[in-house]
Amino acid sequence: MAGLRSLLAPAKNLLAALGLASLLLAVLVLFFLPDLIESVYGLLILGGILLLIYLMAATGEILVFLGSKRGRYSANTVIMAVVFIAIMILANYFGLTLHHRWDVTASSKFTLAPQTQRVVRELKQPVTAIGFFPAESQYQAAREMTKDLLEEYGYFNRDFDYRFVDPDANPALAKQYKVQYNATIVFVSGDRQRAVRQVTEQSFTSAILEVTGVSAKKIYFLSGHGERDVNNMRNDGYALAMRGLLRDLYQVETLNLTMTPSVPEDCAVLIVAGPRNALPPAETKALKDYLKKNGKILLLLDPNPPVEFEDILATWGLALGKGHVVDATDYVAPDKSTPAVFRDKYPPLIVTTGLDTTYFPECTAILLTPELNRVLTSREDKPDKNRAWPIAPVQYSDLAILPVVLSSPNSWLETEEKGLTYQANEIKGPLALAAMMIASAPLGEPSPEAAEQGKLTRLLVVGDSDFAANEHFQNGGNGDLFLNSVNWLAEEESLISIRPKPYAFRRLVISDNATRFLRFSSVGLLPLIVLIIGGLIWYRKR
Repeated sequence: MAGLRSLLAPAKNLLAALGLASLLLAVLVLFFLPDLIESVYGLLILGGILLLIYLMAATGEILVFLGSKRGRYSANTVIMAVVFIAIMILANYFGLTLHHRWDVTASSKFTLAPQTQRVVRELKQPVTAIGFFPAESQYQAAREMTKDLLEEYGYFNRDFDYRFVDPDANPALAKQYKVQYNATIVFVSGDRQRAVRQVTEQSFTSAILEVTGVSAKKIYFLSGHGERDVNNMRNDGYALAMRGLLRDLYQVETLNLTMTPSVPEDCAVLIVAGPRNALPPAETKALKDYLKKNGKILLLLDPNPPVEFEDILATWGLALGKGHVVDATDYVAPDKSTPAVFRDKYPPLIVTTGLDTTYFPECTAILLTPELNRVLTSREDKPDKNRAWPIAPVQYSDLAILPVVLSSPNSWLETEEKGLTYQANEIKGPLALAAMMIASAPLGEPSPEAAEQGKLTRLLVVGDSDFAANEHFQNGGNGDLFLNSVNWLAEEESLISIRPKPYAFRRLVISDNATRFLRFSSVGLLPLIVLIIGGLIWYRKR
């Protein structure tokens, strides 16, 4: 061993230099030529061998150096540097594998909707998105926007990936996927594919559902009786409500029972929004039959609706108040006929969890039918009068009714059209402005066999249809209450959430004087402060 050391001693410095050069060259090759990974491994092995030979040749000198004071300081410095590098490597590793992102924008602009996140996380097969964008400047902005959105999808599931193709350079691939226009994104899974051109979360998620074979549930809006129009963009229309349902990944259609004698089998939820005209007997029967067959209906009824709808409600123990609710405490100023419900005043239900303030212009109250009231009053286990409906839920036989939204105790059901003063014969608050009902059969009827399999009728009634109209949909929690109600009826409780608010453009508007101050203070004031502080320090140490 001593002979080998003496033989290598003259070349030990050269060995060390060559070893370090080999390691440095390996790093450079890995960085600039990552495809030559075999060469990187070879250079690393060569550098390690040369440094090991150097250590064998200079063992004595190294031991003497480490024993000196300078050696101990140097060793300590090297150890600290190695530890620091190791910590940085570990921090970057965990940052890449266990990182979490927070979207701190007011409208959650950079976050996919919870519904989309669930769809992507639950992918049962790989999905690939192929963007066909030519390498021309006019397509670069659209390409970058598409890439940003696709990256959000890939963040939630490794089975989702994407790539971009230049259709001019790869016409065969574009022909294979039947691409007819530039800036087309094709989603592929197995033997299914779907091409979209709109760079929106809704279109991308719908394409993913289609290529993975997942069918979206259908929501029908009843029409033909003066109901709200889902294609109406005016203040009284329901176009924003329809858009919200589409964002929640539902299919939305209208249903006219004059043309279709019964509610379709694929109807997940039927929405009746503000009917004003009478319901023919055949259509009334169709709705009653639909509910008996474990149907799901969202009834948005204004004061004094057509009597046929009150008849449908009575079958399930519910009734509408005669008149409109006036609230002397919680209301949208200056109109006391527009009761408001604040975020801490909701019953603890999944539909209202985290809900912002809602309000209901010219609404009525949800009551119990006299027959159901008599039954509840005659029960031996009747509840305390102070905890009766609507303060507490109602349960009788296989039927349960729960209040969803309550007015304040200082409210009442005003029977006069323009009245704003409480009369002794009027119903005192709190009043249920919305209620949900779960049952296996109408009152007085035996439960069908389907109830044993967990198939139940769901009904949610709101004493107002204005709150979800375009004029009010995006205000407070009105839109969330509407969409959460539909999700609960469709048995999609996992989709219930507080949705991001629409993007609002924010601009800082300042005066000319403020502009001049900002300009001169940033250019001259800050350097002047630094010079003054430096001068003071120099003067004190002079």
